[in-house]
Amino acid sequence: MSSRGNNNLQPVNFFKFLPTTLSMSTRAQIELTNEEDRVLLYHHFDGYPEWLVPNLIQKALIIMQDDAVDPAYKQMCYRPEAAALYFAEAHFQNVKEFNRKYKEKGWKIPLCSGFEFCDNHGLHADIEWFYLVHLAKEPDGWLTEVLRPKKAYWEAKKLPKYISEAEDLLEKKGELFIARERIEYLGKFPRPGEVYRRRWYDLGGKEVTEYIEVLEAKDWFVRAKLIRKRAGKKEFEGEVEITPFDLRHYSIRIRRT
Repeated sequence: MSSRGNNNLQPVNFFKFLPTTLSMSTRAQIELTNEEDRVLLYHHFDGYPEWLVPNLIQKALIIMQDDAVDPAYKQMCYRPEAAALYFAEAHFQNVKEFNRKYKEKGWKIPLCSGFEFCDNHGLHADIEWFYLVHLAKEPDGWLTEVLRPKKAYWEAKKLPKYISEAEDLLEKKGELFIARERIEYLGKFPRPGEVYRRRWYDLGGKEVTEYIEVLEAKDWFVRAKLIRKRAGKKEFEGEVEITPFDLRHYSIRIRRT
């Protein structure tokens, strides 16, 4: 797969094309593991892969690589409790940047932390995304499993402490290899020519229909044509760059061979 410079790995703001009335944050948890020990983290907002992967996981990896110049120190970073500190550093860099932008816009409510270690109480009941990060002894990159809860997860009376203990309650959506200069999607890509459809009703009761036609797929990006119609009238048509995870809102309409 081809590489992309880190400057190009910006969060894919596909959600600007998706009108929503959601008021809750997109919550996520991240489990760091070296297959022997593990640490569980909680992130209160922007937990979807398009944002969290480049802005938290990849950023934590880069900070760690910049810091770990001594070989012995690299070995220490293989420990989940040590790697977790770099996730905290990446998060608070994000908070600082968010609050700078808030101030520039004149907003009066600053962003709170929204990040915590949660080994004391385990999995949260309102999470939308899970990330299982496999730490490597030579941290060139991290294999990361991306999961979402099944219906059984929401109905569970008691949740286990770690993601690895909740396999029956979770559904893997794909794997990513996250390195300093690139992110690679290791799952099955949508194929060029596939058309996906989504329908919903806006606050005024008008039916909104969107079609996504896949044009190209590589790395973890999908280049696609988006058409949106509201009450039967075309409202938007153009190319967008999304990820395979964005298509969770849609169902396959057509498959061309």
